[in-house]
Amino acid sequence: MPVAFVQEFAITDRSTKNYDSVKERLGGDPIDGLIIHTAGFDDDNNVFRIVDVWESREMLIGSSSA
Repeated sequence: MPVAFVQEFAITDRSTKNYDSVKERLGGDPIDGLIIHTAGFDDDNNVFRIVDVWESREMLIGSSSA
């Protein structure tokens, strides 16, 4: 069963420097089990939100130990 993993970070300076740095280190290759990844600013709630949808909980957990 697919699962969503949502992260939210308070907007401090509208910079994506940290996000861009992590994304660059991960590279452009698809990650096994990741269905979709999206990220962006939510000005109404004053957060930068990252949403990932994984094929299963096991795929999500496995991705963090790689």
